[in-house]
Amino acid sequence: MAENRTYIPPDNLPVEEPIAALPQEESLPPAAQTPPEDPLVVVPSNVPPVHPPITLTLAEIEQEAKALGAKASGVEPAAPIEEPTVVVHTYENDMARAMNVSDAKTVQALLNNARDRESFEQLERHNKKARGWYTAGSIILLLVALAAIGYGAYHYNRLTVPVTDSVSIGVFSSTDSILSTSTTIEPLLQELITTNQEFSVNKPYLVELVADSTTQTLLSNTALFSFMGANPTEPFATSLSVVRLGIVDTGEKTLPFIIASTTTPDITLKEFLIAEPSMLEMFKRALTIDTTTIAPETTTKFVGEYRYNVPVRTLYTTDLSGNKILTMLYASVTDNIIVITTDPAVLKAVYDTVLRQ
Repeated sequence: MAENRTYIPPDNLPVEEPIAALPQEESLPPAAQTPPEDPLVVVPSNVPPVHPPITLTLAEIEQEAKALGAKASGVEPAAPIEEPTVVVHTYENDMARAMNVSDAKTVQALLNNARDRESFEQLERHNKKARGWYTAGSIILLLVALAAIGYGAYHYNRLTVPVTDSVSIGVFSSTDSILSTSTTIEPLLQELITTNQEFSVNKPYLVELVADSTTQTLLSNTALFSFMGANPTEPFATSLSVVRLGIVDTGEKTLPFIIASTTTPDITLKEFLIAEPSMLEMFKRALTIDTTTIAPETTTKFVGEYRYNVPVRTLYTTDLSGNKILTMLYASVTDNIIVITTDPAVLKAVYDTVLRQ
């Protein structure tokens, strides 16, 4: 007959403490729960107790691993970095908060002020832009006006010559008007020399050569030079203010002369000195000089002399017989009047007439 035995574990046997499980929000299923201890069931000591499953996220597992590693190495784990809280302000949220803390009248006043400021700023920007365009347009118009003024001044200086007061050649009697287009220089002088009109002795007369019989306009200097068959250089012609053709009866013969005035005596005398080699050819027709009677080897060099206390430049030539003859002379009877002739008696008649004025 079997004996009833009761197993009583000794007091000194080691008792293994169960591993504490992490708290779970949900209860474990019945199969995973620890069965109630039966005092009659012998549980071997080498069998591990059954623990509920651990449910952790990947981030929590990584954080636990870092903490265990830091604890094992003796380093305190770093405190987790807190992400800054980002506060996003929107117009709707700000308006909602403003409406919560303010009454409707205050909010309406703020909105009206904001609208007024916005309208004022828009108007100011528009005016500023308009002022910029007006300023740019004004600058452009000013530059155009300055360019037009400069262009006009440039062409005015280029196309005009300075006006200077002409110097009179003196008061002389004149012949009847003669139309320059109806005759030439040689027939005109031949007619004046052989005319039945009586000229007073030693009284100079100016030949009244006109370009138009209706207006009685005298020939200009350029037209008179052309009528006399002269071809002076431009500086020579422009240095003279007035040029006239004259005639005088010396008592022995009637001779022509040329009288001119100048406002720049120094320049005019210099131009005469430059033109001396060509003056015989220039004025031979107007002074009725017959160059066929002059020896070909004759020089055209003028010499300085004094006649009637007046400095004179005289040209002597040699005729075909070898005789020295006075062919041409010119002198300044005053500071501004020059006379060109072929006889000193003509120079004296003109000089005396000018002095008597």
